[in-house]
Amino acid sequence: MADERPLHRQVRDRLREIVLAQPIGERTAIPPEPDLEEMMAVSRGTVRKAVDSLVAEGLLVREQGRGTFVEPAAQVRRIVAERLAGVAKPDSRLDDDFQSFIPDFDGSDWCAETIAALPVYQQARTLFVSRDNNLQPLRQRALLDGKRLVVPSHALRTGVRVLEGVPDGLERFASMLDGVDEFGETVSLSDLGTVGPVALAVTGAVAVTPHGAMFGARHDYFRVEMVVLAATGALAEDALTVGVVHDCQVIDRAPEANLEAHVLELVVTPTTVYHCQTTGRARRFVGGVDTLDRSTIDTIPGLRALLCGTANVPPAMLRRASTSAARTNDASAE
Repeated sequence: MADERPLHRQVRDRLREIVLAQPIGERTAIPPEPDLEEMMAVSRGTVRKAVDSLVAEGLLVREQGRGTFVEPAAQVRRIVAERLAGVAKPDSRLDDDFQSFIPDFDGSDWCAETIAALPVYQQARTLFVSRDNNLQPLRQRALLDGKRLVVPSHALRTGVRVLEGVPDGLERFASMLDGVDEFGETVSLSDLGTVGPVALAVTGAVAVTPHGAMFGARHDYFRVEMVVLAATGALAEDALTVGVVHDCQVIDRAPEANLEAHVLELVVTPTTVYHCQTTGRARRFVGGVDTLDRSTIDTIPGLRALLCGTANVPPAMLRRASTSAARTNDASAE
């Protein structure tokens, strides 16, 4: 049967396949429009519409005077979402839009049991566990085990929720996001020092490497959370950082990998535990404000004031972070 869709949509889909087939995580340039016009035997206007569509999706980025490039994080999100389609569980709000949230999957309960068997879990009084759907079994297990559970609000905009002493029989509901908000005590950023020491911090991820690098997310919230906990003294110096993902989310090579991306010391999947080659444990987050960009600092209410007033973060360091981020943003805009 002939494809009756508009030609520019057919070209868009063919071009998307080309983009997704590029090396994962590399900022690869796509061929110039005249070359695409010849390759696909269509007009320049049709090619331009197709490229415009993928730019609007965020999968491509135009750079003035340089060309059009694959956006690595968007590429990773798209590839991982397609992999997750067969194993992930839809969300009650976002359904199967796996590019918009970290979904639960078959085997997440095994991941929770694996983490619960760790000596650091068994000895810990306080755990930090992100809001990701795949961590609901771990949050439930922690509440059943009588742990104090620290769960961040979205982007730390309203601090964190601290749960402990949940009534018997309500642990499962309390481990879900609605239950976290109902049973959790809200602790503001300025009072975070009262919730520690956090001995174990666990997060989901869009994608990880076997070496502990997280990538593909629109925002690096876990790094922000760890830096803030360290700055307020709420993160134990020997705290262990753990990522929980499905096996299909483990990718051998991180995009444009750098030291800041390597934040996990263990990666747990339904079949494998990866012991990552990171060093320094949680001490690497102390002073980590240098790794946060200005937009991150300024969009979280109270974060700048908190960091300026924290002994672990001298004002000069905060100014350097803002200045460095500003230079990066300005360079990107040229």
